[in-house]
Amino acid sequence: MGACTQFSNKQKLRYLLFEKQSLSFVGSIVIQEIDWHVPRCELGYWILDPFQRRGYALEAVTEIVRYALEDLGMNRIEAWTDERNDPSTAMLARAGFQLDGIFKNDERSADGSRLINSVVYSITT
Repeated sequence: MGACTQFSNKQKLRYLLFEKQSLSFVGSIVIQEIDWHVPRCELGYWILDPFQRRGYALEAVTEIVRYALEDLGMNRIEAWTDERNDPSTAMLARAGFQLDGIFKNDERSADGSRLINSVVYSITT
């Protein structure tokens, strides 16, 4: 199923992020793994290296969480990250997410060279 179909069917909602002043492309945020029965979803995001640690992820996550809770009616929003990704875990905490748990050796690193521990954070209503 294509991205347009997934978006229009509210199965996966991906948004591109742009810097307000320059309109430079900054990154992306996505609402995915949507379960309308609960309702719950997973939040994913990434920011290009030159724009990291400048508040773009926090701004995007804060607005997407508001949208998911208020407009989509989600009861639970999850975000997963590498346990060693301190900037991401700190940003999630600043955005109001709570640590739910740590999954030991459950994923490979992006380059495939090692096992990582994933942490799951969530916001619930």
